[in-house]
Amino acid sequence: MACRLLRYAESMRNYNHQRTREKGSLTIETALVVSIFVLMLTGIIDYASYLHARSRLQWSVSQAARHAVTGNLDTDEDGNVLNWNGTIRHSLRKKSGIYLPAKQISITSVDDSGTLSDGPGRPGDVVIIQVTHGTKPLTPGIKALFPNGKMPIRVTTRFKTESFTDSATHIAGAADDDEEKERLRAKKVKERKERRKKRRRERRALRLGDSS
Repeated sequence: MACRLLRYAESMRNYNHQRTREKGSLTIETALVVSIFVLMLTGIIDYASYLHARSRLQWSVSQAARHAVTGNLDTDEDGNVLNWNGTIRHSLRKKSGIYLPAKQISITSVDDSGTLSDGPGRPGDVVIIQVTHGTKPLTPGIKALFPNGKMPIRVTTRFKTESFTDSATHIAGAADDDEEKERLRAKKVKERKERRKKRRRERRALRLGDSS
């Protein structure tokens, strides 16, 4: 009788040990499957966002080119008539819906003699618009594969402008002042950070006052 009890206890220990091993292996397998699924999901999201941003930039560049080929001028948010260069940049930002700093937009022109110059040039010149942008990936480890941690997007178009009669406004009109906007944006961001720090200091002082 005692031998039977000992054999039964031994078999139960072996059974419990086997169940524990099975549970551990199942946990490891589940973790591996979930990790692979998350990587695949974030990869799909990254690729979709990349294609979406590239499509929007391609469309906005083509629309800006169509808008600028005739020399029609646009106005900014304050109603000021922009010059030709500013009109192209303003149209790009408005139609893409993507924040594009000045350094991401390149506008150059080539005249009949083949001379390359900055800006849209004069009526009848070939204008080249190039936009360089990037999207931040969500997939872990992918950022290290790209410069600045962003998947680069480069869209370029070139067109020959019509031989319209340009006016002084095309050159001397209000510019889409990127540097000024960048400065104001940086100032607002800095002010928000200072306000947050001030509120944190005030809350910390209140907590210290209550504890004392």
